[in-house]
Amino acid sequence: MGARFGSAAVELAVALSRANALLARALGQALEPWEMTWPQALSLFVLEEQAQPISASHLVTRLGLGRTAMTSVVDRLERRGWVVRRPSDRDRRVTHLTLTDSGRATAAAIRPAVRAALAARLEALPPATIAGCHRAILDLAAALQPDTTGHR
Repeated sequence: MGARFGSAAVELAVALSRANALLARALGQALEPWEMTWPQALSLFVLEEQAQPISASHLVTRLGLGRTAMTSVVDRLERRGWVVRRPSDRDRRVTHLTLTDSGRATAAAIRPAVRAALAARLEALPPATIAGCHRAILDLAAALQPDTTGHR
């Protein structure tokens, strides 16, 4: 990495930001027939894999979006009938999210478009490069995770 931005860490942050923007744009284009954004699709995918309803806070943590952005995403999914919000039986401050049958069907419908968009853009990369990037990004995400113990 060059020193264009003064440090390898800043270079990495710039490269990740650029890659994230390009990814969101490519996937947004693939999702245009459903009038859906990538964060909305990703939310459907995460909710689809849950055996039980999850809290909105859990979805925020899982996706790494801010609460305001996540509220907007869930509002849109709820208006379209893909997600239902329900207050927790144990704690009224907690809202649980559940994927509806329509949301599950939509997740299944968009999955091939997302896979095709990714394949078209990543096909030139060898599988080992993709696997290495995946491992490195997981490591980076772990390093960036806020420390709630006060040790960092």
